[in-house]
Amino acid sequence: MDRKLISGTALVVAAICLLPLVGVVAAASLGTLDTLARLAETVLWDYTWTTLVLVTLVAVGAVLIGSVTAWLVVATEFRGRRILEVALVVPLAFPAYVLAYAYTDVLDHPGIVQTSLRDMMGWGPRG
Repeated sequence: MDRKLISGTALVVAAICLLPLVGVVAAASLGTLDTLARLAETVLWDYTWTTLVLVTLVAVGAVLIGSVTAWLVVATEFRGRRILEVALVVPLAFPAYVLAYAYTDVLDHPGIVQTSLRDMMGWGPRG
């Protein structure tokens, strides 16, 4: 293939990929601060606090779970250790958005977790 054709195709693809970013920047620069001011008056600080708490709890949980499982795999010998060793690395092989869709599917209202809980506990609409 011709080098110029490949370069031109790459530039077109890059330009198409940048369109959403250009749109967001244009909307932000052309808009007013009314929406941001309204959010700051109502929910922004609650959302910010909730986000910080969530980030902290997830970080602590990840460090604890990661440290314990890493120690188990390295320092002890038990049946299934090799499987656990590989299974602990598997999430790194998947993009975050794929795992997010999978977790959403499993944990959503019609997902297997909530459906099972409703069936076991008898939760549901009162008749």
